[in-house]
Amino acid sequence: MLTRPKPNAGNNVMRDKGNVSDEAILTTKNLSKIAAFKAAQYPLLAVFMMLVPRTLGAEIYGEYVLLLSILTIADALINFGIEEICARFVPEMEMRGGVAEVRRFYSSMLLVKAIVDIVAVTGLLLLLKYIYGDRFPNAYLIALVSTVFLRDLQNTAYALLFGLNKLSRFSARDPIRRALSLGLVLLLVHFYGLFGAVLAMFLVEALLFSLGFYWTRTYLAHSRFDLKPRSLMPYVQFGFIFYLCWVLTNIWQRVGNVLIDKFTHDPHQVAIFDIPNQIFIITLSGILTLFSALVPMFVKLRMSGQEEKLMRWSRRMVKYGVALCTIIFAGFAIAGPGLIPWVIGGEYSDIYRNGAVLLMGGVAFVVAKMGIVFSIVYNKPARYFAGLTMAVASFLLAAAVLIPRLQSMGAAVATGISGVVLAVAMSAFFKEQMIHCVRDAILVAGAAVVIIPFLGFRGGVVSGLVGFLGFVLVYGLLLATTGLVRVREIKEIIEAIRQRAAS
Repeated sequence: MLTRPKPNAGNNVMRDKGNVSDEAILTTKNLSKIAAFKAAQYPLLAVFMMLVPRTLGAEIYGEYVLLLSILTIADALINFGIEEICARFVPEMEMRGGVAEVRRFYSSMLLVKAIVDIVAVTGLLLLLKYIYGDRFPNAYLIALVSTVFLRDLQNTAYALLFGLNKLSRFSARDPIRRALSLGLVLLLVHFYGLFGAVLAMFLVEALLFSLGFYWTRTYLAHSRFDLKPRSLMPYVQFGFIFYLCWVLTNIWQRVGNVLIDKFTHDPHQVAIFDIPNQIFIITLSGILTLFSALVPMFVKLRMSGQEEKLMRWSRRMVKYGVALCTIIFAGFAIAGPGLIPWVIGGEYSDIYRNGAVLLMGGVAFVVAKMGIVFSIVYNKPARYFAGLTMAVASFLLAAAVLIPRLQSMGAAVATGISGVVLAVAMSAFFKEQMIHCVRDAILVAGAAVVIIPFLGFRGGVVSGLVGFLGFVLVYGLLLATTGLVRVREIKEIIEAIRQRAAS
């Protein structure tokens, strides 16, 4: 899947400590398409948050994101780790048996998934009617479970694209989904209210379903449909641990809306948690994409005995990840009170507290992510699963205690607690590798104490932005003068990006 970058006679790579390594150039180049599509989500997310909550109003928006959370959790429960399965085995099938073997696998997997999905969504419909039958009409629930069916079945098509290394098409799904959701929700809500938003979810997944199967149509053959579950078991067994982690992650990210609704019965509370939670998830996933990019490089360094370089890169990424999280938190904390009513609307002003608490926890998630990277590099996936289990359990326990008392704020605090639990667990599992990373994270985050005088700029839009810029200047100077941030390291990262763009 990885391709070596073109040689550059003018740049003697990996021979001088001041220059970027071959591994870094290789990694950034390989993930350039994925990163570009992920970056495309941010302006779409910004427009979505500016228009959709304001258009729907807090009550309807809260109902909408509750149903969206149910969709996401249900999809995770029947995913079966298909993306990891295809990433691991499809390239091998191509080399061993060519297109014919890939067709046989893909067609058989689709048939099995379709049968499982039909049974699953039937059970889901009955469960939803029992829980929400008095709250949502049957048409809402039928549209929702139909959307679950389409989303999960399309996952197989897009996972195949990933395994075939067709990264542009694979990565296009998320920004396309966000763009289509924005347009269709605004259009259909105008005519049909909440049902229009649910119908928009169905239409978006139907369009993505059609697109995914159009792109993979050459790998579909009716003669290859062969229902032999036993032949698929090795693949399912391989993906099982990833499937469990995916389920836990989606429950962790989305069940907050469900719990808030259960304990408060207030869609407004769901809405003012969901908006900052979405911003938190998207922002953090963007930062941590680079950490995932380190995995191939780290594996190569470990196998070649270059542990010292591996540790140097891990400390570097934790430092800059924490610094970026700190700056984002400071921007929200200083400029947020003035910007939120102006951008989203006055009825959403309460999201400020929830957003500040969530973004404050970003530092713990950066540390935890590095531990997850080590779990892959050192082939210890069970440690990742154990840490994730502890984090999700701590979230559910804290949420059950705090939401009845603090409402949506309780879910935000529970998220922060669970992030700390995961960071501590992964640091304990990889103590030798993580000890310096944790120290650097504490120092970089601790330097943010200089935010205190700038909090006085909160209130107005202009004063908040001025205060934030002042903080960035002072914080950056403090990190530079203490040696926590080095110009050489920044140049190496910039050079890696430049090399990727020129390749």
